[in-house]
Amino acid sequence: MDKSDYDAKMQDLLSDPETYKKIVTGTIRCQSVEFNKKARKILRSSAKGKQLQHLLEEAPVAPRMRGLPKVHKPGIPMRPITSGIGSAPHRLAKVLARPLTQLLGTVSDSHLKNSGDLLSRLSELDLSGKKFASFDVKALFTSVPVEKAIIAIKKAIQNIPDENFPVTKSHFIQLVQLCLDFQVFSFNGEEFQQIHGLAMGSPLSPVAACLYMEMMETDHYFNVMGGDVVWYRYVDDILLVVPDNLDLSEKLAELNAVERRIQFTLEEETNNTLPFLDVHIERTPSGIRYKVYRKITNKEDYIHFFSAHSRRTKSGVVIGFFLRAMRICSPENLKEECDHITDVFRGLRYPRAFIIECYNKAKRIKNRTGNETNGKTKNAIVVVPRSQNCEALSKMLKCSDIQIVEKAGEKIGQVVAKKKKCDRSETSLVYKIPCKGCTQPYFGETSRGLKNRLMEHKRDFRNHNINNAMVKHAEKCGSLPDWDRTEIIRDRLRRSDRKTIESSLIESCLCVNSKAGDIRLGKSLAVLLVRKRLGISIT
Repeated sequence: MDKSDYDAKMQDLLSDPETYKKIVTGTIRCQSVEFNKKARKILRSSAKGKQLQHLLEEAPVAPRMRGLPKVHKPGIPMRPITSGIGSAPHRLAKVLARPLTQLLGTVSDSHLKNSGDLLSRLSELDLSGKKFASFDVKALFTSVPVEKAIIAIKKAIQNIPDENFPVTKSHFIQLVQLCLDFQVFSFNGEEFQQIHGLAMGSPLSPVAACLYMEMMETDHYFNVMGGDVVWYRYVDDILLVVPDNLDLSEKLAELNAVERRIQFTLEEETNNTLPFLDVHIERTPSGIRYKVYRKITNKEDYIHFFSAHSRRTKSGVVIGFFLRAMRICSPENLKEECDHITDVFRGLRYPRAFIIECYNKAKRIKNRTGNETNGKTKNAIVVVPRSQNCEALSKMLKCSDIQIVEKAGEKIGQVVAKKKKCDRSETSLVYKIPCKGCTQPYFGETSRGLKNRLMEHKRDFRNHNINNAMVKHAEKCGSLPDWDRTEIIRDRLRRSDRKTIESSLIESCLCVNSKAGDIRLGKSLAVLLVRKRLGISIT
């Protein structure tokens, strides 16, 4: 797709006056400041809330929208995708979403966890005289009214004790409301506001949308469909098991009349088959058969065997495909699916022996008992740069409680990106903050100037951010940092020099810092650098 076509389709999407509106540049920054102000006020009003203040972003960025072409649909419309990582409410919303996720399926039993859950439920049904159909909700997130989503959340949590939430339930609802009301984003350097529906890119939106649908199902949709209809839903996709003689067109019209913004589309069986999620359902005289469903636009383009990915990553991909086949396919279709997987990865130059090894491992995983899975303890994780020796090292430590994780190299974007000019300004420095109660200082480095960095440290003390090493030390020592005696050790440094000096000071001196610097140095080398480069004597 040409960039001009992409931009035109996105502008057409954003021109919907019922969903989006353009706003003045700078509005996102103002709303981010206002969000932090209101959220901090709520969090400070309780002891549990004070422990969450560190989740607020001190330098938030604007949520960014991009479009993903729906190549399987006529006209190739765009699917809006918003990344809220780094935005003002993102980290707080992730924490608020966790207890709500545990409540999915408590308001309505139609909620599906995954395709395995679907197959398990279908196996318990008597499907004689029945047929399959599916509903799909159009643009679910932007169609759910925020005020009704809040009502659904209140309904879900009303009988849950406060201990299950990170803050009291009243404060929890206030914070959820605050996060869902943050509905601004940027596209192509312009700022927009979503004026209806749940905020795109928020971790709270999926669970809020599901709880809203559960409320609508129990209050309206189940009554419309009648008691002889089975209704299973995964987010916005609904599978129906209905009597053969039921007219679904009439039911579709009744459902669409319940809520103006929530509109359904209908797909019925074709030749006794129906795709749903990644499952292809087929009705036969001998019963229901299942196999893996792939859209016609699927290119089967996976990791090539000669790519720079680790062997563990490649095996994980192949094992995942075999596991999906074993969990979904009926016995009659399993061999065909496994042969297809083998052919696809053979085309990507995977050795046949490697594929067979992955198949056998997938079988062992599939046949594991619950006791084998639950008995595993969480290993200590050591991250190492990827190399040919990582696999041998991992095998050596397999029996211990240490797990080796390989760190990938640079991405293509990092390789081709323009390198920033070396920062040699007076704001690029290494500093030292003494403690009033002991001789252990704190060492740090910054490119934004000492004044800004001290302001951030002081804010951490006000918010009791336990991730700050000085806050932890102050609790143990009983004394605050001596801000007035803060000194600059060196300034006008390149980034690499800042990191090296900070790391050498942390390694060679008895200090407050709880983490080593970004550059790992031996003790003797660190002492040598401090003595020769900085002229500081180490006792």
